[in-house]
Amino acid sequence: MSSPPSLKRTESPALRFSDALSYSSTLAAAIGGALSLCASRLLGAPESGRSALLVMTGAFIVYSLDRLRDTERDSRTSPSRTAFVERHRTLLVAATGLAGFILLLGLFRAELPTTLLCVAIGIVGLFHRRLKRRAMLKTLYVSLAWTLGLVGLPYVAAPGIVSPESATRLATIFLVTLFANLIASNLRDRETEILRDRPDRALWLARFAAMSGIALAVLGTSPVARTAAWIPFAECLALFRFRPTERYGHNIVDGALLLGALTTLLHRALLDLGP
Repeated sequence: MSSPPSLKRTESPALRFSDALSYSSTLAAAIGGALSLCASRLLGAPESGRSALLVMTGAFIVYSLDRLRDTERDSRTSPSRTAFVERHRTLLVAATGLAGFILLLGLFRAELPTTLLCVAIGIVGLFHRRLKRRAMLKTLYVSLAWTLGLVGLPYVAAPGIVSPESATRLATIFLVTLFANLIASNLRDRETEILRDRPDRALWLARFAAMSGIALAVLGTSPVARTAAWIPFAECLALFRFRPTERYGHNIVDGALLLGALTTLLHRALLDLGP
C-alpha cells in the first residue's frame, strides 16, 4: 500500500503579509517615517510631517530601485525577496514612480538646506548598487546616510530651535544602532559580510554597537536621549536571538527598528500626558 502524499506546507497570511511589507521596501519606508517622527518629536523640531514624508519616500525609492535593478546578484543573497520583486515588478515600478512624485511634493516650498540635504543623500543612494559590494564601506555610508536623513532634516528645518548637543547625542545613538542593524543584516550575505571568516565576531560587534546605543541613551543627562533607548534596546533583543536566515534578517532585524521607534513615540506621548 503506498503512503499518502505529503501535505504541502502553507504559510500563514500574517507571514505572507510581513514578507510583502519587507520585500516591497514598505518596511524600510515605515522604519524611516517612524524614526524621523521620533527625531522630530524628541528634538522639538517643527515640520515633523514633512521630514517623515521625505525620509519615507526617499527610503522607498532608493531600496526599490536597488532591488529592481540588481536582481541577478540579489537572487544569490536574498532569493525569496528577489522572487517577490520579479512577480510584482510592474506594481513596484509604479509604486516607486508614485513615491518619487510624493517626494517632489514634499520638497515643494521646502527651505534650501532641506532640499540640498535630500539631494546629497539621494545621490549617495543612486550609487548604492556599486558601493554596497564593499562590506565596511556599505555599513558606514548607509548608516551615515540614514542618520543624516533622520536627524539632519529636523535639525536644518529648525535653525536655532533644536539644541546641537541633543541632536548630536541622538544622531550618535541612531548611528551605532543602524551600524549594528547593517552588520547583522549582512551576515547572511557572504559577499558583503564584515569579518567574513568569523561571523560570530561580526555578530558580537553588532551586539556591542547596539549595547553602546543603549548606554549612550540611559547614561546621558538628556531626557531626549533616555527616551530613545527603546530603539537600540529592541535591536539588541533581535541580535541576541539572531538567526542567519533571509526572513529573520528582513523581518526581525529590520522590524526591531520599527518596534523601537513606535515604543519611543508611545513613551514620549505618555510622558507628555503625565503631571
